[in-house]
Amino acid sequence: MTDDAVAVLDALGWEQAHIFGASLGGVIAQRIALRHPGRVLSVVSAMAMPSDTTGIGGARHVRFGLLARLGRAKFPEGREGDIDLSLMLARELASPAYPFDEDATREWIERQVDRRRQLTVPVLWCCRVPATIFPRRCGRISRARSASSPTGPVPRKNRRAGAG
Repeated sequence: MTDDAVAVLDALGWEQAHIFGASLGGVIAQRIALRHPGRVLSVVSAMAMPSDTTGIGGARHVRFGLLARLGRAKFPEGREGDIDLSLMLARELASPAYPFDEDATREWIERQVDRRRQLTVPVLWCCRVPATIFPRRCGRISRARSASSPTGPVPRKNRRAGAG
């Protein structure tokens, strides 16, 4: 997949690019940077393990204490339970280097729940550089030739983020 992504850069005539990847895409972004460092201006790897992690080695990146707390936690059904669970996850995953603003986080989560949307990845919405959009079909990423042309910022009404 790494070479496929570089082939897309070649097909677009781009010598270099800023690379963003989420989940498995984050691993691919890391691999592009390692295998083709001259092609990469910057890398953002979100929600991904280190690209050299394989098999049981991935366990060192799992937060077993968090999994145990989640397994013991009880949340009410419906809106309040969704909010409580989301707030717990946000609190647990927040960086200790920055103060956690519980009120602001709760307010944001409540808005998301009330709109009946999935929690989104806001970093995708503020992209101000050309992007190539790959449609998902049948649960798989489509071939590079099905990608749309490079675009400018995606209009707000057309922005969607979903589970990777």
